[in-house]
Amino acid sequence: MKSQFLGMLLNAHKLEYTDVFLYGKEAKLFGEKFYTIFNEYSSMELTHADFLANHIRLLGEIPI
Repeated sequence: MKSQFLGMLLNAHKLEYTDVFLYGKEAKLFGEKFYTIFNEYSSMELTHADFLANHIRLLGEIPI
């Protein structure tokens, strides 16, 4: 049960961290108007990734 939950946390962490970079790239595609909004989203995703990483560490794993 713990390993299954940990696997889900690791997957969620990977997705959140990937989104940090995707929002930056997408901001360039949509131009100046969306740049600020996409950067805010990127910042939120980084906060989520950090939150998940901390909980993964509490369970004894190292987030990748």
